[in-house]
Amino acid sequence: MHSKVKLRVEDFDLLAMDGGLEGLERTELLDGDIHLLGPQYVPHGMAKAVFHDALLEWKRVYRPELSLFTAASVAMPPHDEPMPDIVLCNRQRGVMGVPVETVHLLIEVADDSRKRDLGYKKSLYAAQGVPEYWVV
Repeated sequence: MHSKVKLRVEDFDLLAMDGGLEGLERTELLDGDIHLLGPQYVPHGMAKAVFHDALLEWKRVYRPELSLFTAASVAMPPHDEPMPDIVLCNRQRGVMGVPVETVHLLIEVADDSRKRDLGYKKSLYAAQGVPEYWVV
């Protein structure tokens, strides 16, 4: 009999903090499994920069109390801690992932991740109550 144990968000965070993911910093936890994220090439980086810069200007004028992150982990217990390309959320402090209940907007720049971004992640973000999700 083959059985599988899903990592919890707190397990994943402890593993990362204790050096268990050394050399694998670009990872995310999806449905209890650790996924390695591929390299971000110039088109991906440029798209992310365009959206980040535009949101930063918008935030400065309309919502300066919010935080804007690129590639920050978002804690979605019990078994998910994705790393979207852009996170707009309430002001954050601390050392762990951004709590999902503080998120206003998540953006994924889809190239080779389009299927996962429009499949599992879209369903996950909706189930976790993320108010706005863009795939660009």
